[in-house]
Amino acid sequence: MEIQNTNTTNPTDSNTSHESIELEKWQIQKQIWPKKGSYIMGQYDQNSIIVYQAFNSTIGNAAIKAQKFEGCEGYNETRMTWIKTNFLWVTFRSDWAKRSNQEMILAIYLKRTAFERMLGQSNIKGTKGTKVVKGTESKKGEKVDRKYGRVRLQWDPDHEPNREPIKNRRALQLGIKGVRTFITGEDIIKIVDATPIAERGRKLMETNKDWLDELE
Repeated sequence: MEIQNTNTTNPTDSNTSHESIELEKWQIQKQIWPKKGSYIMGQYDQNSIIVYQAFNSTIGNAAIKAQKFEGCEGYNETRMTWIKTNFLWVTFRSDWAKRSNQEMILAIYLKRTAFERMLGQSNIKGTKGTKVVKGTESKKGEKVDRKYGRVRLQWDPDHEPNREPIKNRRALQLGIKGVRTFITGEDIIKIVDATPIAERGRKLMETNKDWLDELE
């Protein structure tokens, strides 16, 4: 498993609009991305990585305003939240931000140290024990510290923008529950509304038969 940077954007700049997310034509990205295997694919630099989650507009707008999830109306701190590093994966799950309670996609600029801590502490869904990611191994006999919350790692079949499954390639989801440093914003650099990107893609899909050539 490797982290694949989908472009050269700088996630830690001060721009808080969706324009801070660098885009590239889908057809170009398609040639660069791995054809098979389990990969963490996303935008990152040495300090942060962008993760995505779809919420209803009440939670989404409150989180953007507060730049954290603590105290946001409708946000359930005891429920597991699933974050994705792959933007196309969240558009698949939310049907391009059309599904009920998933009409707003947030780009969460997560600190790399927090993301790597979550990977190191995660359990892989459907198995017992801890999923150990290269570079985050614990010393022999060392107990995994779970006092900050629960993290579940799940590999799901990846998909094309048109919802067709990609054979032999899987995308990462992290389920986080009760992680106080995430909820309070300590793990987060900034939260951005990425919905306009999904809406633009959906409009292309609905109005242009060659939309995959134009999608970015």
